[in-house]
Amino acid sequence: MIILHSRLNWWAAFLLIILISLIRVQTSWAQNVIWVSAEGTAPVTSNNRNKARKQALETAKQNAIVVALASGVTAETLLVNFRLSGSILGTIPYGKIVKKKIVDEGLVKVDGQDQDKQYLYRVRIKAGVVEQVGEEDPSFYLDTAINQSIFKNGDELKIQIRSTKKCYFAVFNILEDNKIIPLLPNDYFKKNYLATNEKFVFPGKAHRKKGFKIRVHLPESKTVVTESIYILALLHPFALDLNEVKKDDHRMINDQKALIKELIRKVVGIPVKSRAEALMQYEIRKTKKETI
Repeated sequence: MIILHSRLNWWAAFLLIILISLIRVQTSWAQNVIWVSAEGTAPVTSNNRNKARKQALETAKQNAIVVALASGVTAETLLVNFRLSGSILGTIPYGKIVKKKIVDEGLVKVDGQDQDKQYLYRVRIKAGVVEQVGEEDPSFYLDTAINQSIFKNGDELKIQIRSTKKCYFAVFNILEDNKIIPLLPNDYFKKNYLATNEKFVFPGKAHRKKGFKIRVHLPESKTVVTESIYILALLHPFALDLNEVKKDDHRMINDQKALIKELIRKVVGIPVKSRAEALMQYEIRKTKKETI
């Protein structure tokens, strides 16, 4: 065994710290910082300008990351990947803002809006964005199930979700004609948080007591169709803004591309290890009696 003099030990430790610092500096220099301009807006409700400013700034930051890293990720690409692999998250990169500057902010009047929402707060920023390389966390996943794999017309569908980590989630029903119904959260049931290993059933007893059920329906011209339940989960709070997404009278989303763009905007700033998703497919079939 070799024992160094205490003074030599001190110098060795000092040189090691300098070396580590230089490596870190070189790593930061090597990062490819992409500078972009972006803006975000939010309605000013109940004269709460500070809340609107915070929301607008957060939206501007999300938009900056999208412009820098995800402008080449088209909705068509994600939809093709989704149909082939059942994954949307795998195609969305991850980036973060390393530096930002607010170049302009203030109130913008909106004509023809509700009295409580006649002003928007707008924030314009210049931001430096760096793409991050990350890996999925194998300990964060969703354990999901539906009550049947094959349904008859009018059968009731139930969804069961369990997450290995506390998370925030959204549930979508993707129909045979590619229309999408946002199931959770919705105007009546706002829940989108799961505790670790919490077993969540939807619709559960509380939902059913209020008369809420999910029933599958077969298009008249079809004898069998395949539909899906898609669940997105993130470790960070999120809320999808679907106000600008076109929906019909039954709240079905007709514009998948607009929904995908909103998903990209919310996910691109979330680390890969903080994302999870699940896809469950099922069939709806006509009975022999219905076919006759």
